[in-house]
Amino acid sequence: MLRYNFYRTLDNLPSVEALALPLGERVRARSRERLLATVGLPHKPVAVGQLYRDFCTHFTLDERDRTYTTQLEEMGYEVSWLRTDALTLERQVTLASELLQLT
Repeated sequence: MLRYNFYRTLDNLPSVEALALPLGERVRARSRERLLATVGLPHKPVAVGQLYRDFCTHFTLDERDRTYTTQLEEMGYEVSWLRTDALTLERQVTLASELLQLT
């Protein structure tokens, strides 16, 4: 069952700077980096926050990227921290469950 939420959540999964990624994830990260570069933005959580601030109120940041918290809060986001690396099925299920708890 899906629930309707009165605030939207933005989840910034790809910007975990402290995480060594497997090849497939590195390729996807480079794609995201190139996409952001087309609009003149770096591949950083704050840049993603700039893109979504008009229609999102909540930003889920990887716990290893906490240094961006103040900047995101200054943009008006409520910030939550989770371990967002979902490179295994077990981590995907855990992350999904944790994200649902935020809503």
